[in-house]
Formats: sequence, structure tokens, C-alpha cells
Amino acid sequence: MNKCKLINKILSGKIDITLIENGGYSDVYEVEGYPNVVFKKSHTYNDGFRKLASLPLKKREYFSFRNVLEKKKNDETGEMFYLLENLKPLNLSENEKLELNELNSFDFLYHTEETIMPCESKKVGEIMSLIFKMKKAFGRKFKFAEYDFHESNFMQDEKGRLYVTDPISEYEEF
Repeated sequence: MNKCKLINKILSGKIDITLIENGGYSDVYEVEGYPNVVFKKSHTYNDGFRKLASLPLKKREYFSFRNVLEKKKNDETGEMFYLLENLKPLNLSENEKLELNELNSFDFLYHTEETIMPCESKKVGEIMSLIFKMKKAFGRKFKFAEYDFHESNFMQDEKGRLYVTDPISEYEEF
């Protein structure tokens, strides 16, 4: 049985997709007729999402990483394709978005949650806690990641549980 059944239908053109968001390393699409999933296409082997998606399910759940339902690699081009659980935006205010974007330049390697200023926003504080949870688990390797902390990379499910969707845009053997 083919594990990438829906991805194969998308790639063959049997199911239509519509671009939701495009970034430097990947694009995300809604899938016609499948409102509970999104399709992600990574353009480069160094896309940080590829490494996070390869973690075992228990580890992805521990870090609140977005659920990967299917994945497939194009060996000729190096592109990766993912079918992901569809989540909802956090609906952050403009000030919260600015506060979150400021985290991209923050040096997480040399700080702990106790040595930084508290976040003004409770939601951004929750995101910071998830980031430090990743830092503790991945240690010094976290230093080599190129952070991508913006509102689209942190989402929530129907119950309001926070998820990390794609916090690292590029990495060096993370």
C-alpha cells in the first residue's frame, strides 16, 4: 500500500491546491476537498522543517511540532513534500507580532528563560517557553539554526493548544 496516497494525487494533478503562503525555503497550499490538511513543498535540502519532520512522533508531540501526516522526497530534485494537519492562526496583535519577530535576533544559546526580560504578551511568553524547550533538547546544535519566528510559524488547534509549525528556516546538521 502506498503511504503517500494523497501526496501522489496532488503531485499528479488529480487534486487541486491553492497557494496560502510562500517563503524562501518552502510553500504551503490548501488542498481542495481536504479542509483538515495543508500541503507543504520544501525547495531545498537544508530547509529546517525537513529535520524537524524527521523526528519520531513522540518527540514531535513533546515539542508541540505540527503533525506530519505524510511525507515524500523527490530524489531527482531534492524537494520534500508534506501533508500536514491544518491549524489556525494565533490572531496576534501588531505589538505581539513585533515582539515575536524580535526573537529572531535573540541569542538563545547564551540565555535561559530566567535571564531574559519577561514578554509583554502571554502568548509570546508561551512561544518563548517552547523555544527554550527546544534549546534544552538540542543543546549547542540550536546555535547553528537560522531562526524563523513569525506569527505563521506558531499556530493553534481547535482547542487553543499552541503548536510550533516551522521555527527554523535553515540549519547546519541541526
